[in-house]
Amino acid sequence: MNKIKKPKFNSNIAYLIGFLIGDGCVKFYRRKLSTNYLISITAKDKRVLELLNRIFLKEFGILLVISECINKKRDNYKFYQARRYSKQLFLYLKDYAIFGTKTWRVPEVIRLGTKGVKSGFIAGLFDAEGSISYLTYRKGNKCIRRRIITINKEGMQGIQELLRDFGININLIKENYLSQFATLKKEGYSLNIYKKEHHKIFKEVIPVRIKTG
Repeated sequence: MNKIKKPKFNSNIAYLIGFLIGDGCVKFYRRKLSTNYLISITAKDKRVLELLNRIFLKEFGILLVISECINKKRDNYKFYQARRYSKQLFLYLKDYAIFGTKTWRVPEVIRLGTKGVKSGFIAGLFDAEGSISYLTYRKGNKCIRRRIITINKEGMQGIQELLRDFGININLIKENYLSQFATLKKEGYSLNIYKKEHHKIFKEVIPVRIKTG
């Protein structure tokens, strides 16, 4: 068994947990003679996984194995997956957070943490599930929209509260959307930033690491 470093909780760990909640998987499954503990992350850009691997190496001293995948159900759509089997890493992460599309919540260590920890968590989730759009209205007026959307209402309410801690007061909106690897739309909950002053705050205090378009 490869031992991992067990760092004190910090903004990097908060970022990883946010990203794993958005586009990752932290689970275990049993076979006849063993139990397997899996950490995996999916992304359409290999560079995203390489960036995350640098954080895993710095904080835990290990790397996830990156491989290319093809989704034949979506016209041979190519994406990448980083995977690592590690009971120690699994237990470390599970000590702090619940990972599940419908069950995740903002962890207590985040809610009660420093501004740096809170902003790191938001940045991780935004880099996984967020987007930036440039919208044009009928009268020709233009605006920028930053958006995070997931199917988890309670989890998103927690993100809404974290954003309020930074002075970004926005409503949670119910809407249908198509997720990255899905073929059918599903019901989700989104937080949308439109106001210039909110964009300014977000750019100043939320340390996103991936260019999102």
